[in-house]
This record gives sequence, structure tokens and C-alpha cells, in this order.
Amino acid sequence: MHQKRFQECRAQNLSIPIEKVMVLSAASKMRGHVSVSKVPTAICNHKLIQDLGYALYDPKGNLKDVMANESGIRSIVGRYVQEDFFNFYNKTVQDYIIPLLLFSPVHFIVDCTKIHANIENKNYEGAKIATEKKHGRNVTEFGYKLATIYAVIGDTGILVECKFGPMNISDIKLCRDMLRDTPILKPGDTITYDRGFNNRGLVNMLKNDRLVDVYTPAKKGMDIYKEAVSIAKMENNWSKHPTRAQQKIAFVPNLGNMWQGTSTRYDAQLNACVVWDQSNGEYYVFLTTNVSEKAKMIIRTYETRMEIEAHYRQLKIFMYLEKLQSQKLNVIGYHIVSTLLGYLFFQLYTLTDGQEWLGRSLACVAREDIPKPLPYIVIYSGNVFGVFSIGELIDLSPHLEEVAREGLKRILDAV
Repeated sequence: MHQKRFQECRAQNLSIPIEKVMVLSAASKMRGHVSVSKVPTAICNHKLIQDLGYALYDPKGNLKDVMANESGIRSIVGRYVQEDFFNFYNKTVQDYIIPLLLFSPVHFIVDCTKIHANIENKNYEGAKIATEKKHGRNVTEFGYKLATIYAVIGDTGILVECKFGPMNISDIKLCRDMLRDTPILKPGDTITYDRGFNNRGLVNMLKNDRLVDVYTPAKKGMDIYKEAVSIAKMENNWSKHPTRAQQKIAFVPNLGNMWQGTSTRYDAQLNACVVWDQSNGEYYVFLTTNVSEKAKMIIRTYETRMEIEAHYRQLKIFMYLEKLQSQKLNVIGYHIVSTLLGYLFFQLYTLTDGQEWLGRSLACVAREDIPKPLPYIVIYSGNVFGVFSIGELIDLSPHLEEVAREGLKRILDAV
């Protein structure tokens, strides 16, 4: 008989590496937990506990004796600043996750989302007030902003880089350095982003310096918008919109000189897809630096941007991204990154073993995917765990004294 055992580490090692804390925290977020007090019990699968080499769960509920208790987790988190957690996420994805994929992503979506804090409580470190017009009226909000680069992979994707800032920072200012320096972008890749990133210098940097093509809508007040609509109306060469029956599209090339930067010599060329919504008479203009593409592909590529909005909703509704349990900036960063890691692991699951759950939420999977019982039993005594298969226990039983056999029988009956 082969008996598996490992020594419990509570007495010998009172600290957990931060990498394992983050894995535990991600698992806790995937179980719908927000409080740090739930982190120590996030993983109770004995095989994983054995692989980690730590006793992270006490079935007697005596958490004060467990090495990974709440105060211990808070103490470890307190050693880091919020940038450390975001750097950890970015490095994990770029250095370890992306190389394991079957192919390298080539299309990316850049966007920002707000993370709201309680506006009545001004003690949130680093949080700022932002005011913007919504539905014709000024709305005041309070909190933070999360910038992300999302890699499109098949029918889904993963967040491959994140940056964090106060809510009042502009999308461009928060993202510019990230887009300039990120190692995730390669020559020939494409990026989609919305009007909030409209900046000629950003377009030129991505196209001329990084050799990355951009897809973005033009704002109605821009000269390039007015020129594109005017040409489309004059030529009157409309075709069907690929996905919306009430809309028509037209291709307008060579509009780069209608959107000038500080140095026109470096302005990248732009083509446009003009969309005419016949239901309300409105026109929309979508621009790209990929001058080889026509109207239909321009609009199809831009429409992928809606994917990131769906992922933001899942992060906020099902994984409680905005449920901030602390006013300390480093703990807020830890919470956000733990949530992003949990969501990353779920997305990777749907790309591999869990493809039947593609397009479903984590909450839906948790409700419907009933776990199968594992054919192992963990027996805990003193400072030692024993991990046994049912077969091993049967083989062991005849060699035990009567008292031990009775104890084993009670365990099996309970199981």
C-alpha cells in the first residue's frame, strides 16, 4: 500500500509567499467572497492543499491556529503598495499565461471602467470626484478608474494588462504610457478603442512607432467626421450594414489630412466607414489606420469593442469588483487584482476544459456545474495529514487494532 503524507507547516513556517496569497484570494473571489476573512478557507481541496505544501484549512474551525488566518493575510498585503499588485497581474499574464496559449493574440480592445466608492465617505485613499454629463445632466461620481487591454481570443478573451488611477483622470492620460510601453503589442496587431481615447498623437504613436493599427469612432464635432459624412452623402454609394438591418454603410478613403496633429508630417493615413442609421437619420464615422480594409471589415472589427463592456458587467455584478471593503489604497488594489485573477482563471477554464460554459457567467457555472466527489479521504491528526484513497483504506483496515477500525468505520459512515 502506498500511503501519502505531508508535514503540516503551521508550526515551522508562519508566513505565506505573496504568490500563494494571490492564488488563494483569486479562488475566494471565484467563490463569491469579498471579505479577507474568507481567504484562508477558499481552497479546501485536499489534493491542492497537499500540492501547495501548507495546512491552509482547519476542519475544526479553529482559524486562529491556522497559518493562513485573516490577520496574517492582512499583514502580508500590508507590505505592498497597490502598484505591486497590478504589476503582479500583468507579469503573470504576459510571462506565464500568454506563452501557454496555442497562438498569440493579434486583436486587442482598450477601455476604461469606473470603480465607484461611497461618495459619503471621503476616506478612500487616492479616490477622486469626477463630474460628467449623462442624459443631459451633470452627474458627480467618486472613486477610481481601471484601464485594461483585452486580448480577443476566439469567441472570448482575457485581460492582459491593467492600470489603475483616480476617477478624474482622463482615459488617454491613464493609458498612454501603458500603450506605449506594453510588451503585449506586436507589429501587425490591431487595437479598438472608443471616442474617449480620440487623440491624434496616440493614433500616430501606435501606427508609426509600434506598427499597430487603430480602429476608433470620430466625434461629431471633428472635421474628419464632417468630411466623411459629406463625401458619403455626395457619392451615395451605400451598402447593407453587416449586422444591423436598419443601417447602411459607405467607404470613404484617404482622410488623414482632415485630422491633423502637432506635426502633420507624421500623421498616419486614415480610412473611414460611414454608418447611416435610417431609423433616426443619424450618421456615425469609424476610422482606421489599416488602409487595406474596406467599410464592412472596419465596422465588424470595431463592433468587437462591445465584448469588453460585457466583461466589465460580469466583474461588477457577479464578482463584486466595486464592493470595496477597505479605504486603504493597497488593500483596494489587492481586492481588484484578486478579482481580476479570479475572472482570468474562469476565462481560461472556458477556453480549455470548460468550453461548454463559453459565454456564461461564473455565477451560472457555480449554480449548474455540480462537482463530482473525489475518491479520497483526508484524515487529520496532530501535525499530520493522511490522504487516502478508498482502496488504501480497505487495505489498511485489517491491520488496524479494533479501536482504530471503529474510528475508521465512523469516518467512512460520515463520508
